[in-house]
Amino acid sequence: MTNSWDAPVSEEVEPAPLPARPRAKASHGKSKKRLSGRTIAIGAVALVALSFVGYVWNALSPIGGEGSPAMVTVTSGEASGAVYSALEAAGIINDTTIAKLYFSIVGSPTIRPGDYQLPTNSSLDQVKKVLDGGPNVVRLEVPVGFTLRETAARVAAATAPLFGKSFGSSFTAATTSGEVSSPFQPSGVSTLEGLVAAGSYAIVPGETAPQLLREMVGRYTSMAAAGGLTPSTTVEGHDAYQLAVMASIVEKEGYYVKNMTKVARVIYNRLAGGMPLQMDATILYGLGRDGGRVTPAMLRLDNPYNSYLNRGLTPTAIATSGPAAINAVVHPADGAWKYFTLVSHDGTEAFANTFAEQLANERLAARNGL
Repeated sequence: MTNSWDAPVSEEVEPAPLPARPRAKASHGKSKKRLSGRTIAIGAVALVALSFVGYVWNALSPIGGEGSPAMVTVTSGEASGAVYSALEAAGIINDTTIAKLYFSIVGSPTIRPGDYQLPTNSSLDQVKKVLDGGPNVVRLEVPVGFTLRETAARVAAATAPLFGKSFGSSFTAATTSGEVSSPFQPSGVSTLEGLVAAGSYAIVPGETAPQLLREMVGRYTSMAAAGGLTPSTTVEGHDAYQLAVMASIVEKEGYYVKNMTKVARVIYNRLAGGMPLQMDATILYGLGRDGGRVTPAMLRLDNPYNSYLNRGLTPTAIATSGPAAINAVVHPADGAWKYFTLVSHDGTEAFANTFAEQLANERLAARNGL
């Protein structure tokens, strides 16, 4: 028997075979995965970039074009950034930051105080053009107690700088042409005196004078309805137009709200008794005047608005009336008063049942320097 440790050392043993080397196919798979990740990253960056470019482009020239009109008001000393923010809040521009950047490149618009109307979704070029042109909206204030003539004069003065003189002329013509009418107008009355509302109006680009007048008439109709006066209303035998006329006289003669329901009652009592109204405001209206003292000579003038010579109501209203005057004729105070006069500089009027009481009140007024 031969032992293994006795075997000759020179004898070679065949080595075991090496494990098989992985094929190159697996290595190619990892490379493709890495390439795919880079592609996704590049695509994401490109998508973000395209989205940003699209966002900026939409801010410069919005998709879909201009929308409905919107208005912003610029106050004196207001910073341009605040104006851009107001434009964004109104939906006129899409992004304040981009607007600032854009205007820093092309030049900032000249922004003057006032009111501006622009379409929502405007391009920044359009915004710059409008702002550079200055305010394009006219603000009009019509006080209570104004006559239609005074209102027309104010319209003309307010609109001439922006819209030219023709706007005022067109407004005046529309007040009597019949192009604009009121549901309170009876047959044979062509004027809208007393049938337009006082208040604040914004006259926007493209608006016409008849459109403005129609808005004024509509506001009066709504205001009157809120006070209980509609075209079908009657109070103590007086129709809606007569009530509108009475309200205008109350507005001018009562002046302060605290007097108006009593002044309205005096008018009702005088009409019921067949007495002339004897209201100074009607005489002044017939003379084309607003305020001032009525002289004895004026009382003798043959004029349809002379309520000292003529009985009943005046042919038309004499001024723009407000809610308090309308409420006064719809809901007059209870009383037998037939006279009144101003007795205090604070606007207090004293009311009397008899002429003797009226004379006493007039003496009090004289002592008070009235």
